[in-house]
Amino acid sequence: MVIVIFVAQLALCFKTKKLSVKLIPIYFVILMIGLVIATVEIGSPSESLMDLSGLVAMVILCAALIFGVAIGAAWLIYKLYKKQRVMQRREHK
Repeated sequence: MVIVIFVAQLALCFKTKKLSVKLIPIYFVILMIGLVIATVEIGSPSESLMDLSGLVAMVILCAALIFGVAIGAAWLIYKLYKKQRVMQRREHK
């Protein structure tokens, strides 16, 4: 799943022009973190990490963090590629 998120983000970076479309996976991660906050708030206040809602929240949070790293890696590759292309264009002029 992480590879799919990475490839999807990299494809969005290279194929689309609009920034709002490129940020869709980041919106997904933010939504997942919001779901974690809501899940923890719904759970019992005394044992928020020991009950089922706390476990679900931890699993979602771990997935969101892993997806965030994959998205960040895709953005880093895209920015490095773009910077190198700009430098190559300057050398040829």
